[in-house]
Amino acid sequence: PDPDVNFQARVVNHVPEEALPSTVLRKILAETPSTSASASTQIAGSYRTLATSLGSQIQTSAGSGPSAGQLSKLDTTTLVSMVKELRQERKARMQKRRRKMAMAATKAYALAIVISYVDLLGDVAVSVSLYRGKTTREASYTMIGITVFSQVVQAIGSFALGHGLLATFAALVGLKPLLNEYNVHSVQPLTMGTKQEHEFARVLTRVMLVVLQSLPQGFYQCLVLLQMAGRGETPSWVQWASVGGAGLSVAFVVADTNRGVDTSANSRLNAPTVHGYMPDNTRHALLVSFGTFLFTGGMVSSKWVAIATLATTSATAAGSWLVAELVVLFVLKYAVEGSWRFN
Repeated sequence: PDPDVNFQARVVNHVPEEALPSTVLRKILAETPSTSASASTQIAGSYRTLATSLGSQIQTSAGSGPSAGQLSKLDTTTLVSMVKELRQERKARMQKRRRKMAMAATKAYALAIVISYVDLLGDVAVSVSLYRGKTTREASYTMIGITVFSQVVQAIGSFALGHGLLATFAALVGLKPLLNEYNVHSVQPLTMGTKQEHEFARVLTRVMLVVLQSLPQGFYQCLVLLQMAGRGETPSWVQWASVGGAGLSVAFVVADTNRGVDTSANSRLNAPTVHGYMPDNTRHALLVSFGTFLFTGGMVSSKWVAIATLATTSATAAGSWLVAELVVLFVLKYAVEGSWRFN
């Protein structure tokens, strides 16, 4: 027989209940780690009825599974009914789990598409709009340079980390987030690596997108808006939409990534002092993520405006301020956590 075929599992899951002997039915029920409340109630009721007819006073618990002694006293009809209900319960749980996984995958793919192209297409549209202006043509070159630099660095990083040629090409054309989501949710990933390595690649790609593309583009577009306002020019609606989209993109990516990292078993195991604050209740967890979204979006937007305003006066002062903030951040992190590493 084929060693890859689990004959016993096929019998347990697929052979009709009426065709199974009572010994197999009892084995299926006895090996069930837990049963539903309805199944346990049926077991307890059937056994109490049988015990009464035998003149014995035996107590059963509706919350626990049947014992071998209980099952041995049940008739075949009752066993068939119990196994049928158990299989229906298992099938319902499996369907619910598959629907949940499908919804999670759909959300992940939609998010990947948003991360990959919505922000990128907004930057391209703004670059075209600036190119058409007489005083903003040089700014369009800078924006295109930021976009190209981001894609090239991501491709180099993917190749250097050994993600393969497919991942390198996907990063170059902006498809790396979508590839990462497919690798995480698929049984057969398109690139080599374990599930943990694919999850790390997904987080790393999001970090690089935010650091190399969304943050620089949002800041530079704010700077261009302020410069145009100083010259009395009217910005196009595309510029305002792109800045707003960049802010929302950063906030959403940070909130969603933060939730995924915090609820990861590996993160909670490796850094228990940092991760594990996300509530188990789904509604409460969504509120925490929404709070993270609002905090990140507000902080990033105010920071863009403040630094861009300072940069219109002195680029040196703006750069010095950012360096000082970075130093203070690392010093405070080490003072509180005792480590320079970001988990």
